[in-house]
Amino acid sequence: MGEKYLVISDNHGNIHNMKRVFQKFEGRINGLIHCGDLEFGPDTLAEMVDCPVYLATGNCDHFFDQEPETLVSIGSHTALVTHGHRYDIGWTNELILYRAQ
Repeated sequence: MGEKYLVISDNHGNIHNMKRVFQKFEGRINGLIHCGDLEFGPDTLAEMVDCPVYLATGNCDHFFDQEPETLVSIGSHTALVTHGHRYDIGWTNELILYRAQ
């Protein structure tokens, strides 16, 4: 069976809820993808799970140095991990579709 990734975003520092989600999926995911607005350091996030972590920064992640987006290889596919605020996703999908291509 294929790999399984948990995709989350916009937890805005709520560690308690994230721990509950991680407990539910413990041992069942191959990677964690966080799409921004973590609002605490990526090292803290990595310590919470036992799998690789892929992270993009959101518009509320001002206090740690992390790439605004990243690429993740999943099997024969490549995924663009981004928060979306840089691409006006509230108004159009054109910019993010162009970037993904």
